[in-house]
Amino acid sequence: MYTNGTQFNFVKGAVGVINTKLGETLKRLNQILYGVVEAKPYTFDWDYIIKEYEATCAGGDIDEFCSSFVHGYAMMNNFLSDHAIKEAMYVELRANLIAKRVSGEIA
Repeated sequence: MYTNGTQFNFVKGAVGVINTKLGETLKRLNQILYGVVEAKPYTFDWDYIIKEYEATCAGGDIDEFCSSFVHGYAMMNNFLSDHAIKEAMYVELRANLIAKRVSGEIA
């Protein structure tokens, strides 16, 4: 599995905070993100996602694919400025694609 190890973040500054000290602001942000994931204001069409993944970067960088896919999805569904939803969608998409790659479902 190839990943350059750099997880993309739609919420600016989150990487620096995670790498240093987990503060109260990040805890509140996590609660918001978990709430968005549970509410799921988006849906995944896995047949379409896997087809796009295999066509564009099969065996390539999952992080890059996920960030591009989420950004495009957000543009097409009019929530480009809602960073919490994009972050939640990215985290869920990335986790599922990594699990599918580890299990051998995708290259």
